[in-house]
Amino acid sequence: MWLAASLEREESVMAKGTPFLRACCFAIATTAAVHTASGQISPRHVAPRPLLPVPKADSIPKPMFVGESAEETAQREAVERALDKNVEIAFDNTPLTEFEKRLGEISGLKVELDRPGLKDAGIELDTKVTLSVKQITLRSALKILLRRVDLTYVVKEGSLMITSPDKAATFLRTAIFPIADLIDDFDSSGRRIVNYESVIELLTSQAAPGAWEAASGPAPVKEYDGTLTLTQPPEVIEQTQLVLAALRIARERQSQGDFTPLKMEPENENTVRIHKALDATVSFDCRTTPLKKLAEMVAAETGVNALLDERTLVDAGVDLDTKVDGTAKDVPLRIALSKLLHEKELAFAVRDEVLFITTAEMASYKALVTYLYPLDDLDRGSLDDERGWIGENMVDLIASTVSPATWDGIGGPGNLYSADPWNVLFVTNTAEVQRDVADLLQKLRTMRVKQDRSALMHDEIETHVYRLGPPEGTIATTKEAEEHLKRSEVRFDPKELAAAICELVEPDSWKESGVDLRVLGDRVVVRHRRTVQAKVRQFLSELQSPEAIWSSGGGS
Repeated sequence: MWLAASLEREESVMAKGTPFLRACCFAIATTAAVHTASGQISPRHVAPRPLLPVPKADSIPKPMFVGESAEETAQREAVERALDKNVEIAFDNTPLTEFEKRLGEISGLKVELDRPGLKDAGIELDTKVTLSVKQITLRSALKILLRRVDLTYVVKEGSLMITSPDKAATFLRTAIFPIADLIDDFDSSGRRIVNYESVIELLTSQAAPGAWEAASGPAPVKEYDGTLTLTQPPEVIEQTQLVLAALRIARERQSQGDFTPLKMEPENENTVRIHKALDATVSFDCRTTPLKKLAEMVAAETGVNALLDERTLVDAGVDLDTKVDGTAKDVPLRIALSKLLHEKELAFAVRDEVLFITTAEMASYKALVTYLYPLDDLDRGSLDDERGWIGENMVDLIASTVSPATWDGIGGPGNLYSADPWNVLFVTNTAEVQRDVADLLQKLRTMRVKQDRSALMHDEIETHVYRLGPPEGTIATTKEAEEHLKRSEVRFDPKELAAAICELVEPDSWKESGVDLRVLGDRVVVRHRRTVQAKVRQFLSELQSPEAIWSSGGGS
C-alpha cells in the first residue's frame, strides 16, 4: 500500500567469471516486487504513490547549544557534514593507533583516541579493527566498525573523539529547542492553554526513551517561554531533533490533506540501493556455501554492502562456517535469501546502510522502523466519543488486530504511541507490520467514505433560522448581568459572517445543489443538510461570546 517502494527497478547483469559462481551461481534481473525490511515480500502489488514535497530543512527550527560560540557551531556543523559523506574504507586487523591516523586522512577531520577513557574501559591501544565497505556514509561506517570493539564516537570541539559508550554518555550537552508552534492547545471550553507536558511526554517516549530514565542530576527537561531546555548526551539530542522534525513535517502534510505515513528517519540513497537490489529477480544454485562466502557473493553481484553480524552470530552459538544449500529461479533476492537463511534459523536485516546476515531474533530488532500516521481526517466527525480520542482508540485497535504478538504490551519489540494534541500516531515495528497498519487505516478511510455517502442519501435538506446574540427575551436582573448581556450582543458584518461560515463549516458542501445561506439583520438563514445545520449551530454558538455560549434554535 502506502509503504510500497516508489522506486524504479534497476537492471543488473550477472557478473561473469567471479569466483563465487563456482560455489553459488546467481543470475540477476529486475522485478516490481514490493520490499519490506523484514525480508518478506508484500503480496499486494500496487502502483507506487509519488511522494509529496517535504518542507525544506531550513524551515524546521534548529536547537541552540548553551556554551557554544558561533565559531564552534560552524565547526560542529562541518563535522556533521563530513559524517554524512560517502566513503570507502578497508581496515584489516588495524591497531587503534593506526586507525586513528588513517581515519583522519580518509575523512579530513581531526581524530583522536580518548586514551584515558579507553584505559578505564579496559580497551588496549593495540586492539585491532576490521571492516571493508564502500558507498557508505562515514557515520554508518563508524557505527559498525566501532560497535565491533565496544567503542563509539562523539563530536567534540570540531573533532571526532573515539571513546567507550560509558564515557560518551558523560559528554552532556545543553540544548534549547524552540517548540512554540507545537504547544498551543485548547481546553473543553475553547480557552487557549500552553501544553508543554505533551511535548515532553512525546520526547521521553520516542527519542531514546531509556536515556531519559537514566539521566542523573537536575530534571532532564525544563520549559520556558515556548522552549524546552534539556541536558543530555549527543545521541539523545540527535533523536530529539529527529522526532520534532518528523512531527512538524507530518503536521504540515496533514494540514494540506495528505495523510500518507511518514518515516521518521528517511532512508538515504545507499539504503535505497540495497532495497532495489533485494527487489531484483535472481536464479541460483547454491551448494554448501559458507555464510561468509554468501555475504561476499551478495555484495559482489549486487554492488551493495553485505556483512555477517559476527558478534551476534557467535553469541548465539552459530558457527561462522555454517553452510547453506538451496536453489531459486526467477524470484526476488529478498525471498530467495530469506528462504536460504530460514533453513538455519537465520535472517537478514538492512541497518546502517548494510545488509546484515544475523539471527532471526536480532533481525526482528534490526528491522524496526518508526512511521508517523496522521489521523486528523479519521478524528473529524468520528462517531466514537468526542474529538481527540481517536489516537487512544486506534492504539487499542491496532494492538489487538495487527500482528498482536509483535507489540511491547505482551513482550514484542513493537511500540504504539498516540501524540493526541496533533492527531499523529507513532508506530515502531517491522516494515511488514507497518504495511499492514497502513492498510488497516486506508481501509478504515475507504469504509468511512462509503458510510458518509450512504448517510448523505438520508440527510435531508432543511431550512433553519438562527438568532445572533442571547436568547430573545433574556432579562438582566443585576447590574453585573446587564453588563454581561451587553457584551454578548456581538455585531457582525453580514458578508464577512456569511463568508466565514462557508469557509470554515464544511466548505465544499456549499457548492451542492439546493443549499443557501443568508444573513438578515440579527438572523442567519441556512438551507442545508441536517448534519451541516448542527455544525453551523455550534459554530455560531462558539462565535458569539468569549465568556458564555448561548443556545440558539431554528425552525424550518
